[in-house]
Amino acid sequence: MFQNAIENARCMAAGLFLLGGCAVGAPSPVGESEQSLTTATAVPIVGYIHDLSRSRFRIGQATTLEVDLPTMQRWRGSFGAFAVDPTNNAANAIPNADSPTGPYLLDVQTHNQMVKDYFISAGLPADQVAEVQTIYIATGSGSGDSSTRPVLHSINSILRRAILGVRVIESIAWAKLTTTGDVDWESVFWPPIDAAVASSAAAFAASLADSTKHAAFLAKLPGKIYKEGGIVIHHTDPSIHAAPRAYVSFDAQTEARLSAAMRHFDVNGVEFRLPQEQAAQAASPKRQL
Repeated sequence: MFQNAIENARCMAAGLFLLGGCAVGAPSPVGESEQSLTTATAVPIVGYIHDLSRSRFRIGQATTLEVDLPTMQRWRGSFGAFAVDPTNNAANAIPNADSPTGPYLLDVQTHNQMVKDYFISAGLPADQVAEVQTIYIATGSGSGDSSTRPVLHSINSILRRAILGVRVIESIAWAKLTTTGDVDWESVFWPPIDAAVASSAAAFAASLADSTKHAAFLAKLPGKIYKEGGIVIHHTDPSIHAAPRAYVSFDAQTEARLSAAMRHFDVNGVEFRLPQEQAAQAASPKRQL
C-alpha cells in the first residue's frame, strides 16, 4: 500500500527545477510530421495559472522576491519558497529544510477531495479534471521489525487532466495538505491547449474506436505492440523555456519490459519525439565505446 518517498519524486520532478535546477530553451522542431500533430490557431482551450495570490502554500513571513529572471521568479518567506517560470507559467512550492511541516491530513478520500476543491476554487477548470491520483509517503524501512515498519507520513493528491475525453499527459496539479488545510508542497503545470489539437485528438480517438481502423493503424507501427497507451495529448513540459505546445499522439510500448518507454506516433503512424525528449537525449553523456 505504501510507497517509498523516492517514488514521489516522479510527480515532483517537473516543478523542482524552478527552485534551483536546470532547464532548456525550446529545441528544434519535432520533425517532418509535426504539421499532422499540431495546427496553430488563435483559439486555445483555457488552462490554469497558479500564482502566490491564489496559493495556500505556507510561505511564512517577510516574503521577498529573491530571484527575478526571464525564466524564473522566486519568492522566499520564513517557511519556504514559491517559484514560477514566466515563459510557461509552471509553478512549484516547497518548504525550507528547517521549516516546521505537518501535521498532515492522512484520510485519502478527504485529502483528495480537498486538493481538488482547492485548485478548482482557485480557478482550475473543473471539467478538465479527469481523476485524482494518490501517492503515499511513508517513513520506516519496512524490514519487518515493528520499530521500522512503514508508517504513513503524508499524502500527495494529484489532479490529472483530460480534454474532450482525451488524457493530457504532462498536465498536473498536486498538493500536500496539513490537517488545517494549509499547503506544505505543491506543483502546478496546466497550460492552455490549442483547440485544433484537442479536436484532432478527439476525432482520432473516435476513428480508432472502429476495430477495423484500429487494426489497420496498428499495422503501420513498427514491430509488436506490447501495451497501448491510446490516443493522448502531449505538451512540452516545464523544462522547456517557451510557451507550451501540444501534440496528438498514439502512445504504445514496443518492448516487453514493464518499464519500457511509451513511443509516440502521429495520425499517420509516423514516430516522433517530444521536445523535452530531444533535449534530454542531447544533454545525456555519450556512451564511450
